[in-house]
Amino acid sequence: MIAGDELDLAVVVSQSDKSEETVLRQARFVWVAAETFEPPEAPSLPLLFSPEPCVNRQIGVAALESISRQWHVVFTSPSQQGIRAAVRAGLGVSVLTVDELEPGMKIIDGKYGLRPLPNANSTLIWSAVGKTPAAIEFGKLIEDLSRSQTVRQRREKAPR
Repeated sequence: MIAGDELDLAVVVSQSDKSEETVLRQARFVWVAAETFEPPEAPSLPLLFSPEPCVNRQIGVAALESISRQWHVVFTSPSQQGIRAAVRAGLGVSVLTVDELEPGMKIIDGKYGLRPLPNANSTLIWSAVGKTPAAIEFGKLIEDLSRSQTVRQRREKAPR
């Protein structure tokens, strides 16, 4: 949609390092499962993913292929809330950012043969014709909100 000039700007999660993109924040991806999750005895790991072209899915599949781990998708949802609900229900394993973890979930990096995952960036991207005065101001607002949220999160995590 950006390439086709249907949108002036968008916030996307990607592993791109293009200089024309504005990085809003870095996302740390992790393997997650329900706190009560125990993998089935079958060698194939049950996975919970959004449909392509979801970056979480792309990162997870690439990691699994690099270790030749057998897997199968047991649940698909176009919404992250649906994926988180399936994780909490113990249906399988998924890839989320640390910020998306909820009570009832645990990080399982390093377990079941799963290696730690790479980081990705939340970036502001522009279409070729999208830098209109209104879009520029909206982009600045997005950048300001992202900075203030990052500052607030750092304060909340700081030891007291």
